[in-house]
Amino acid sequence: MEARLRTSYAWRIVNGSETKPMFTEPLDAPERKELRDFNQRTDLAAGEIWDCVEQDQQVHLQEIRDDPCAMWAKLKSVHLQKRPGARFTTYDALLGLQCTEGESLSSLAARATQLKQNMKLMRPADFTVSQLDDELVLMALIRSLPSQYAPLKQTTLLDDSLTLDKLMELFVALENQPGAGPAAPVIAQAAASKSDLLCSYCGMKGSHLEATCHRKERDSVKAKQEQAERWRKPKSKESAKEASQDTASASASALPGSRLHQLLTGTPIQALLHI
Repeated sequence: MEARLRTSYAWRIVNGSETKPMFTEPLDAPERKELRDFNQRTDLAAGEIWDCVEQDQQVHLQEIRDDPCAMWAKLKSVHLQKRPGARFTTYDALLGLQCTEGESLSSLAARATQLKQNMKLMRPADFTVSQLDDELVLMALIRSLPSQYAPLKQTTLLDDSLTLDKLMELFVALENQPGAGPAAPVIAQAAASKSDLLCSYCGMKGSHLEATCHRKERDSVKAKQEQAERWRKPKSKESAKEASQDTASASASALPGSRLHQLLTGTPIQALLHI
């Protein structure tokens, strides 16, 4: 739509950089021409926007259909909501991006770039890297909630003022309320201040907890592989020799005529039955 508005010399009116010229009556011929040109481009821009918007979205523009600048601002407020929940959806789509069957790498890169642009459009003008860090932690916490907290997920994503500190306070309140479920202590632990996080496995502080420790996960996989390898590995000659020596020693120590001596020296089973 922006390209169409640019080709009709109306984009600057829509984005607000060009305003209606103000003249003092009576207007001379050049002034009347300039004003008429502006009004024509304004009508053209309003018509283009109205024509491109789907019918079910035109309800948002009904009262301002003569003002293309207001129409554009209204569409942005409806479809590019600069709130955490909308940005989380974009983060999730970006991090879950996968190449579809038959898709070219250039097409995949184009989709990633479009998601990046959408993410930038949903950020406030004063958005900082520190806020991005907090929002990524927010997203991880909300996604990690078990299924019984589905209503909480929906509520938090609709909160325009959602912050990391606010979510942590909510987790603590949920843990302390009567009848808190078994998942509440886990949630409260995850909601601890980032600087207080301490992994009891690797000892790293300020990064993660034992439940999400990558080193523990790698060590666990390695231990399982080593155990499986030991089970698959045949006994060595040394082990077989030691077992043979142990058997011989037991045979020598057994009293002649005893059952143990007869078993170890290979006495026929028929003979043993008559002992």
